[in-house]
Amino acid sequence: MRTACCSVWIALLSGALAAPPVVPADASAAAQRRVDLGYTPGLVIGLVNADGRTTWSYGGRSWSDPTPPDGGTVYEIASVTKTFTAALLAQMVGVGEVALDDPVALYLPAGTAMPANGGEAITLEQLATHHSGLPATTPPPACAVFQPESPLAGYGPEEIEAFLAGHTLARAPGEAFEYSNFGIALLGHALARSRGMGFEALLRERVLDPLGMADTAITLTPALEARRAPGHGGYVERSPFVMDGLAPAGGLVSTLDDMLTYLEHQMGLAGGGALGDALATTHVYRAPNPGIGGVGLAWWLWQSLGVVQHSGDSTGSAAFIGFHPGTGVGAVVLSNARRHENAEVLDLGLRCLGAIPGVLPTTAPASVAAALKQSYTGRYRLGASEVGIGLVRGELTLITNGIEATLYPRGPRRFTYFDAAGNADITFAVDGGEVTGASLMQFGATHLLEKKSGPPELAARRVCDEIELEFRGEPLASYVLEASDDGETWSVVGAASARGPRYREPIAGGPRVFRVVEEPGAE
Repeated sequence: MRTACCSVWIALLSGALAAPPVVPADASAAAQRRVDLGYTPGLVIGLVNADGRTTWSYGGRSWSDPTPPDGGTVYEIASVTKTFTAALLAQMVGVGEVALDDPVALYLPAGTAMPANGGEAITLEQLATHHSGLPATTPPPACAVFQPESPLAGYGPEEIEAFLAGHTLARAPGEAFEYSNFGIALLGHALARSRGMGFEALLRERVLDPLGMADTAITLTPALEARRAPGHGGYVERSPFVMDGLAPAGGLVSTLDDMLTYLEHQMGLAGGGALGDALATTHVYRAPNPGIGGVGLAWWLWQSLGVVQHSGDSTGSAAFIGFHPGTGVGAVVLSNARRHENAEVLDLGLRCLGAIPGVLPTTAPASVAAALKQSYTGRYRLGASEVGIGLVRGELTLITNGIEATLYPRGPRRFTYFDAAGNADITFAVDGGEVTGASLMQFGATHLLEKKSGPPELAARRVCDEIELEFRGEPLASYVLEASDDGETWSVVGAASARGPRYREPIAGGPRVFRVVEEPGAE
């Protein structure tokens, strides 16, 4: 049985009982429904105003761990990290170490080639407002190990600077808004280089420790790891989201208690001081943000709603933070499920702020017999590639491009894969009682999937100094692979236990047999 937990921190002001904010009934009901229907294992909501805090939680830390989440449960906050990088920038501006209109090149190694367009240099402020002209995403470095659940991993300082040297801006800096993970990461990299420190160490010294945020970090201590709520794609648990050198754009984890402390300082409820004054400057309008209204230093200024906010999602989590200056209420929502229409946090956060009148409806999955779902499992040909369909906690999962996510039933043959990038409908084809294939509809196009049988298909290619193995087999299974003496021919010699189609193993000087397991490098 899942239960909701709510606590209120009450202050006595001017002799009268204060009134901390209350989680709206429709928001808490919607959150419970999303957990009960299997879209997220659990979530926490926190509200704050001048009179105190309210915290609310429901569900568990994961589908396998029913421990109720609370104010100390650790969640990935993804792109909400960008507001912390902006806070660091504002603090350093406040003490005169950098200026917003400084070219970022001032804080990179001498001779670093910077992309340009129209003769304009990219400034620190343009990085913080997503007006640098740098792209939204960047391809992983050529020799980086591909991590499907952390697609932005593999960048270090050298890779960041190498990308800059080989990139050409499509537009002049300052010309237009373009959301850029790479731009915010470059900002954090430049600020850290200016002080001769790592980004996380500098952020802790200047922002996290002064605010008393001991549970907010990029590198998890054993104590934080023990309280971590693992990310999920439906019922499928996902590995921790890793961003390496791009961490200033989305690499932090935090807790509800820490995020409410952060919000109190952002709203000016926890005293002033130089850092508080600096934080206030991050909410000042600095550039347009189409569809929202404006952007400060990383923060969205949602002008039609009167709200200052930011949200974020990784491959297994979703987070919201925001406040309404007009009502003096702030809200935080943290969930360990990949954001989509039935696992959204933005609507819950905005509803808690009173900025919108209701919340999104949540569609219930259909009921499908277990035997019928089992018949759909297997390997399917999709164009020149293959996808796998398996079962996790009794529900179908789709395995494609190294990512696995739950397929939610909409009927006996129709299932939906939810993802922030775009939903996909899969309808299975049955002929004479045998499953022959399926059709996948996404982005208005239909793709045919042919049911496959027989041994898995294997491929090997040399990538830098390694051999990359690509193998496709029955879902939720893996294999012991044996190579020929020249390392060019591979065969299956036995079954192992793992998930995920692409891992790399070094071949120089080692045995010619590799056991591919769930954690790369474990064997």
